[in-house]
Amino acid sequence: MKQRHATATASALFALLPLSLLLFRLLVLLVRLRLAAFRDAALSLHFLARLRIRPVHLRLPGTDATTVRVWCPAAPSAKPPLLLLHGFGGDSKWTWARNLPALSRHFHVYAPDLLFFGAHSRSASPLRTVAFQARCAAEAMRLLGVDRYDVVGISYGGFVAYRLAAVEGRDRVPRVVRRGGDAGGR
Repeated sequence: MKQRHATATASALFALLPLSLLLFRLLVLLVRLRLAAFRDAALSLHFLARLRIRPVHLRLPGTDATTVRVWCPAAPSAKPPLLLLHGFGGDSKWTWARNLPALSRHFHVYAPDLLFFGAHSRSASPLRTVAFQARCAAEAMRLLGVDRYDVVGISYGGFVAYRLAAVEGRDRVPRVVRRGGDAGGR
């Protein structure tokens, strides 16, 4: 009888094992999400306090309810303007965090969140093209009063940078730099 009870208990424990693994995986995911939210908040504070870069939300005219968030300088400067375009898998904050301290010493940096990446840049437009991204980035720079600027793009952002330069011309976008890998590079 005791052996049958022990076997039944062991069977019940093994039946709970997949549930335990699932709960453990959910716990790990929650911890990671909280860490990601913490890092995101810390990056925002770093951008605002140390780098003096602030987020601006721009509603683009002539589009279907398109709003773009751009991290831009809080004060005017004589430094040359530089537009930074991120790639897939993040937003401008996460992509450019390691590069902004050095770049902002020499450039007036603008870093938009490309549409459909993250929660801050949105559009009701059905367009999901590189050309649409380029048009929105160019319009955001116009709204910010920046007429001439260089562009750096990583991965997908590089394709947007090329299209932006082709559409805007050398008078507005004299130089484009495209990087294929991640921006962090350890």
